[in-house]
Amino acid sequence: MKYEIRPPQAIYEIGLRENQEDSLFPATGKATSEDRLFMLCDGMGGHQSGEVASQTVCEEIGKYVLNETDASRPFTDAMLAEAVERAYDALDGKDNTDSEKKMGTTMVFIYFHAGGVMAAHIGDSRYYHIRPKTREIRYRSRDHSLANMSFEAGEVSLQNLPTMPGRNVILRAMMPHQDVREMPDIVHIKDIRPGDYFFACSDGVLERMDDEELMNVLCNKELSDEQKRDWLLASTDGNKDNHSAWLIQVAGVMSEEIDEYQPDDEAEARMKNKLLLAELGEISEELPVEEPSTPQVFDEPKSMPQPEKTHANFNMPPANEKSGKKPLPWMWIALAALALIACGAIGFVFFGQDSKNAPQIRYEKVEGTPRTIQPSTSDRSEAETPATSPVTRQQQNGSKENTTEGTATSKNEPAATGKGKANGTTTVDIKTKVKEKSSKDSAESKKYEKVFKDAKDRNKSGDNPDDDGDKDTKNNKPSEKKNNSMDREA
Repeated sequence: MKYEIRPPQAIYEIGLRENQEDSLFPATGKATSEDRLFMLCDGMGGHQSGEVASQTVCEEIGKYVLNETDASRPFTDAMLAEAVERAYDALDGKDNTDSEKKMGTTMVFIYFHAGGVMAAHIGDSRYYHIRPKTREIRYRSRDHSLANMSFEAGEVSLQNLPTMPGRNVILRAMMPHQDVREMPDIVHIKDIRPGDYFFACSDGVLERMDDEELMNVLCNKELSDEQKRDWLLASTDGNKDNHSAWLIQVAGVMSEEIDEYQPDDEAEARMKNKLLLAELGEISEELPVEEPSTPQVFDEPKSMPQPEKTHANFNMPPANEKSGKKPLPWMWIALAALALIACGAIGFVFFGQDSKNAPQIRYEKVEGTPRTIQPSTSDRSEAETPATSPVTRQQQNGSKENTTEGTATSKNEPAATGKGKANGTTTVDIKTKVKEKSSKDSAESKKYEKVFKDAKDRNKSGDNPDDDGDKDTKNNKPSEKKNNSMDREA
């Protein structure tokens, strides 16, 4: 996540105290719009002790975050814990007194890192996330103080908090040589939009100012950030305690892919605060159920706001509602026609090419005995290789004749010219074969007709019919059988 922020506005006032025990990071007058880390500490412990504690914590945490972490990657809770531990070590090293009254400090930490905004605090110093466009406090930290604990326990009302006894007693602080070191409460924020404010302040700022007055100042669209700072200064003029603050406005936000995997618990923390106020009777209206926001952060356009995405904007029913309209009959007819066309096209593609791919039998005239040659495997289509080739009636007849004539086929004899030669096969011309067969049958028929004619003439002339006729008849029987057999073959 990348940010553009306006020049930060700082408040750093001593009030009616003799010395300033609050500390800011970056130091007063040095913050620019390029800075992404902002801290505020409110020291305690008397003259100089509180000032040392607050300055030490700001310097040590700031040094670790800026020098020992990668600004291009998300900042994690473990990194903050390491920074706080180093600050505790520095406090231990600077504690040279044996007095029971130890120095200490509160702490507010706001860091605009690659995965969102990490906000953390210890003590009664507070931070706000405010959205002026909706006049909304998105989140306000919960003070670690006796006053707030009494309020959450229902012992005191919200209106009586500023005047209750012991309101300045804090329950958690960063102090040296603690048996158990206090760690900050952390909130991760990703729902950040242009125009949002992050406001961090010590308890001295809120000495005479409540949340409603703060919202009136920060949500005033006619005031610049500098003018809003002046209003806050005027409102805190005359406060007894030291008071310091950071006012940081977000000018632009650009979300990145890595943001999706970063934590976001601001909505949950806000809901807990609202539920607590409702239980204590401070909020009378019914609370809406809120869900954690998505990591979609965007720059809002300066033009007119876009309308909400309702059904009216799109002129269509919701996705989970049925329109109730039935399909027209002609739609079914059109679908059926398209289905038939598709089936015909598929049939043509898969079965219409069979005749083209079928093996062809060729007959050519060659020298020697006529033969019928089967097509070679290479003549067939690569897409179709049947186990047995179909045999035509002409091929069967040709095979019988070759057997009758007593011819043999050799794979090694020379092949004829043409495609058969390329494939190592010999083909026979069927027209020539039929013509030769017809000439042979015609000659045989004429021969036997002459024999029968001569016999008939002898019978008419009365030449020894018993001897010659019987002889001719006996001689003719085989001939007739042979002639009948040849006729059948023809």
